[in-house]
Amino acid sequence: MPFLKIKKLDYGKIFSAYKLAPYSDKQALLREADEKFGLDFDPEEILEMIIDEINEKLSDDDELLEVTKSLYLKWHEIAGKLKAAGFSEQAKLMVPAIKECGYDTGGLG
Repeated sequence: MPFLKIKKLDYGKIFSAYKLAPYSDKQALLREADEKFGLDFDPEEILEMIIDEINEKLSDDDELLEVTKSLYLKWHEIAGKLKAAGFSEQAKLMVPAIKECGYDTGGLG
């Protein structure tokens, strides 16, 4: 099932399509982008975009920024901490992208 009707790599459009896709289709959408754009596409960019959206909602002194800006936590650890902090939708949104990156989901999904 083709999801992407874009000809050039545009992470903004891919991210929009990713957010709108049913949960069961999110990883397939990223796989399609990978097949279409090859090495130019990095699914980790989608994870970064999710984090950027969360960071926009946080105040400058929010302790959760230590999590979202961590260079040491694994993606599933970040998602788990976000879920515990009340960002369960965003954490769930991260899981298919974590899988498509080939990373451990830590039992999140």
